[in-house]
Amino acid sequence: MLAWLGDVRLGVILTGMHRKAKQVDHAAASPADILMRCFTAAVHAVQPERALRAPLRESTPSVAPCWIISVGKASHGMARAIVEWLAEHGRGPAGGIIIAADALGPVHPSLRALVGDHPIPSDRSARAANAIAETIERIPPGAEVHIAISGGASALMAGPLPPLSTADVTATFELLLASGLDIQAMNAVRKRVTRWSAGRLALQLAARTLRVWVISDVISDDLGSIASGPCTGDRWTRADVAAMLSRSGHGVRLPVRVQAALLHETPKPDNPWLATITPRIVATNGMAVAAALKVADSFGVRASASPAPLHGEAAEMGRTIAATMAAHDGARGIVMWGGETTVTIVGNGGTGGRLQELALAAAEQLRGRDGTLLAAGTDGRDGPTDAAGAVVDGDTWNRIVGSGRDPAADLARHDAYPSLKAAGALVHTGATGTNVMDVAFAVTGWP
Repeated sequence: MLAWLGDVRLGVILTGMHRKAKQVDHAAASPADILMRCFTAAVHAVQPERALRAPLRESTPSVAPCWIISVGKASHGMARAIVEWLAEHGRGPAGGIIIAADALGPVHPSLRALVGDHPIPSDRSARAANAIAETIERIPPGAEVHIAISGGASALMAGPLPPLSTADVTATFELLLASGLDIQAMNAVRKRVTRWSAGRLALQLAARTLRVWVISDVISDDLGSIASGPCTGDRWTRADVAAMLSRSGHGVRLPVRVQAALLHETPKPDNPWLATITPRIVATNGMAVAAALKVADSFGVRASASPAPLHGEAAEMGRTIAATMAAHDGARGIVMWGGETTVTIVGNGGTGGRLQELALAAAEQLRGRDGTLLAAGTDGRDGPTDAAGAVVDGDTWNRIVGSGRDPAADLARHDAYPSLKAAGALVHTGATGTNVMDVAFAVTGWP
């Protein structure tokens, strides 16, 4: 029974976890224990303060005033790391702004903190975008500006690119999130409707010294795709975008004014100012999976990372993972995946997220079989729900049926949350303060 996972809080597990990992009673550890500890290690490895500490200490602050613009799910932690680094040199930020998905405590008196909308931008995101413009107006030429970008930033600062409206941007994001398109394709469209994407943030900061720090939330770690590339020129041309939308059939569903906006070009990588900027990626999904592999080793479990990322339709990926687990034929081991799937929604859909859909599809295939699977988002939030993901095993599907729900119907209408809740399979961690996409860890052959 996996119901205990609903009460897990990540911060509790993080405390001292690495110090105690070698002391675990391996024989007493359940598959769920092992997988949750692997997940905790993955998240710990990509905490923003930890990720930024070493690269920051490779240099010293400029003598010029230092400003901070930090946007994304890891924005508070990234800003805090920069503030601490400045303090080590007897300095403090001259000013700046933090835009996050949740209201958190102050980082520094000089830093304004706002909350944007995620994953669908609306009025708060538009206000955040305007606040960035107000901050930039205050930054003098010659100042050093630290720009910290992490997953979620596309929506959190998604103010409309004139002459579009906030309603145009909201409708576009809603369509894209239900489209089944991958993040590169979605962000190619977003760059043409949002104010600070496709290098526009960096362009507005010309005549300042820019240091750009990035936590990657895309499979390829492509700087042009992470947060829609606020400091990176756009490699997609308008012809590329038109062809992609024509193939997918989504172009005609976009608001009329957005369709017109797609005819305009974006700033490109060969822009003289953008070409001088070298953003540094400080945390990735690969780093998270590598940390999880080390913890798996501490349990004496043979663990490996799949060369194929999590990708494509979530339900299909869940079935693929279940098939991989079955192929182990009871042999003890762990297989790990990292990446991000998509969900194509027809109609209104239900409650859940891509990881919950992946887990429920896997649970159907795992009925009566050996193996346990954890699928969770490193940000602690799967879709517009309070769960990070789920843990399922060979009994999960039958527990759902026994509760009176129809898991097959829930899966078909993208309504995984109620089924997984009925089985006690949801994982709740709360916001983790970081985001490097998703992970799926599968253990087989464990008593």
